[in-house]
Amino acid sequence: MKKILVVSATVFEIQPFLDFLKNEMAVRKSPLFAQYAFDILITGVGMVNTAMKVTKALAVDNFDFALNVGIAGVFPQKMATPRTPAKYIFELGQVVEVVSERYGDLGVEEATGAFTDMFELGLMEANEMPFFDGKLLNNKPLSIPKMPIADGLTVQKVHGYPLSIRGVLQKYKDVQIETMEGAAFFQVCLSEGIAFAQIRAISNYVEARNRENWQIKEAIEQLNKTLVKLFVDHKI
Repeated sequence: MKKILVVSATVFEIQPFLDFLKNEMAVRKSPLFAQYAFDILITGVGMVNTAMKVTKALAVDNFDFALNVGIAGVFPQKMATPRTPAKYIFELGQVVEVVSERYGDLGVEEATGAFTDMFELGLMEANEMPFFDGKLLNNKPLSIPKMPIADGLTVQKVHGYPLSIRGVLQKYKDVQIETMEGAAFFQVCLSEGIAFAQIRAISNYVEARNRENWQIKEAIEQLNKTLVKLFVDHKI
């Protein structure tokens, strides 16, 4: 039996999955619980909460696998102009597996408005364990067929100002999605040597902030359908 740590920033992001587990518990000799033992960890939003609570969970128990799940924003591949709309690699509601992460606002803001990160400042080595060229990599992803992979940026403050978004895309040309917890989860798991994955559903475009354009409900629905299927099909 595999012991699984399921990590989410908020309970509402995984409530449908929790309801599924509750229903499965009522099934006599459920095949799911013959295969898995689940611990659910709700960390609270942000890097500090995630790092603290995941580290504590791994210190007090042994897990075979850790899975971080939640919603995310998708960066434009090309910013909108007066004549052309922005282009995005993922659609709202689409579920992706995040295979790399980096910290997006850990550093200093220069007098010019430019951002200099901790590696450029010389405060950390870009290839110091567990980093590789300034990134945190999952070298053993789930690689689920038809599930796209994504490169993540983790921030304390989600982007909602076009000039700031443009600055991110100019500096980190490979990032595709934005979360507030992913890099912290990656760093803890890599440091502790536990197998892990991160699954995110796209709830919004990273654009001039407009909550009316967000599709949180739809993203959560697709995220939890995928989460249930991963375990029912024994993909972890």
